Amino acid sequence: MSRRASKFRQSELSRIIKCVQSAGLNVMRIEVEPDGKIVVLPGTLSKTFEAEVNEWSSVT
Repeated sequence: MSRRASKFRQSELSRIIKCVQSAGLNVMRIEVEPDGKIVVLPGTLSKTFEAEVNEWSSVT
């Protein structure tokens, strides 16, 4: 069984990321669907998420 040809190229993703960043947004997540559809979710981490402590990080 051979692999299918990719429906998108890395250069396309790079171009999309540069466009989103030039608009003053951060790329939070990129989803590439099997049919080739590319979804970009802009955003930033919230302060509460950054400050959240993982209770399991101190378990040894």
